[in-house]
Amino acid sequence: MDVHVTGDENVRFVFGEKRKEGTRLLELEEEHLDELMRDGLVIKEDGRGEAVLCTGSKTYALKHAGTSNVLYVVDPTRAVEHVVEPDATNDDAPHRDYVVVGTMDHHLEPVEIDPDLKLLEKELLGTMYEGEEVQDGCQTTGRTLEELENVMPFSRAQILKALTSMDAVPIHGRWRKLEHKYITYVLDMMFSSLIALGVDFRNIPKDTIVPALVADGILAQVVEHCMEKVCREKNQGIWEVDEALVCAHYGEQVLQENDTLPLDDFMERWKSIMPQDIVPEKEMIRGIGLIKEKRTGSEIKYYPERQLSRDPDQRFMELFRERECWYLEDLMPYIDRLDLPGIETDALIVKYTRRIFGVDPAEKAYYKLKTTAIPNYHL
Repeated sequence: MDVHVTGDENVRFVFGEKRKEGTRLLELEEEHLDELMRDGLVIKEDGRGEAVLCTGSKTYALKHAGTSNVLYVVDPTRAVEHVVEPDATNDDAPHRDYVVVGTMDHHLEPVEIDPDLKLLEKELLGTMYEGEEVQDGCQTTGRTLEELENVMPFSRAQILKALTSMDAVPIHGRWRKLEHKYITYVLDMMFSSLIALGVDFRNIPKDTIVPALVADGILAQVVEHCMEKVCREKNQGIWEVDEALVCAHYGEQVLQENDTLPLDDFMERWKSIMPQDIVPEKEMIRGIGLIKEKRTGSEIKYYPERQLSRDPDQRFMELFRERECWYLEDLMPYIDRLDLPGIETDALIVKYTRRIFGVDPAEKAYYKLKTTAIPNYHL
């Protein structure tokens, strides 16, 4: 209930005998206030003892913001009108008393944050799915969306987006991660079916390929996830294979099986497992594998972006522990996928690195860590 005071009113604030301590005001944007009134908002604990505010689509840390003046919390239901009698002899004027039930010198201010998705990965440990034939009739493995919402300190939309990014799908009502090799198997089956059906992988009717793979014993939601992982919708119901995404997936398969390989061996194995008519290029593996030039020849190491910390300070420390100097084209795949609220990739590069130019003008510039940007820095 609001208290409305006009400029011509005479009001007084009277301190009540029992004042509430610890009252907090929460500052909300209009859109969040509307959502609060319509659907409600949720305050959760983030796993580190701090409170976060979750809307339907975003997560906010609740920061304490000081106020320049002390704020009074009044109880509008306890306002008392004082009316002066016509024959009164004193100089008292009509006024209204409001009872102060609490005071505040700061409020809670929501600041949008990026959720720690590794908490979700931990929650899905042991839920790997490799197909119905190895299901053994077990339908209780995994987590329902409601269970995840109860324990994950971020919004429903962020949970769903994160589940998709980590190759999780709902199996019999419970979210489970798809084994990387099983995704490869589904993609192999998809490309084999396209060839058998005479369908160009640049024009794939979704309502044709999904039933074909379901007939082979693959769940429809698994087929759809795998398609969305490596394809893009051209028109309604018509999909096109993104060759770079296909190559990245199959390249990661090789690196998961062989953590470090001579580059020539890797390229040979990579090409050998690719679907027909799709040719990989080494640039397509950036953000998944690191190529290192050595005297004995080039080699590639499995180094996936998604395994790095989501915290910018930590991520840059991890990157520059791995490699002291980076060329920009190698560094960018590990930075631009951070997608932090309100922070541009270029701003991160400027903040955390310094560009070094070679003596030869033709030599490419490289980047080193700006250690002063990270508090308590140590390699």
